[in-house]
Amino acid sequence: MAAANPDGPLRDLAVSLNNLAVQLGHLERREEGLTAIREAADHYRQLTLRDAAKYEPDLQTSLEVAEWLESLPSSGRQSGL
Repeated sequence: MAAANPDGPLRDLAVSLNNLAVQLGHLERREEGLTAIREAADHYRQLTLRDAAKYEPDLQTSLEVAEWLESLPSSGRQSGL
C-alpha cells in the first residue's frame, strides 16, 4: 500500500496532528497545540517539496491554525499527561 502511495503515511500523520492541534486549542491547551501544529507543518513542508500543487493548501491551513493558536491566551496550566 505504501508503495502505491508513498506520501500517504506522512500526509495521514500531518492531518492527524493538524486535527489534534485544533482540538487542543479548543481545550485551551495552547502550547501542546502549537507543538502538534509545528510538527504537522514540518511534515507538510516535506510533502510540498515533493508536490507543491498538491500539498501547499494543506501547509497553508496548518500555518493558519498555528496563527490561531498563537492568538489564544496562554493558560499557564501544566498538562496532566
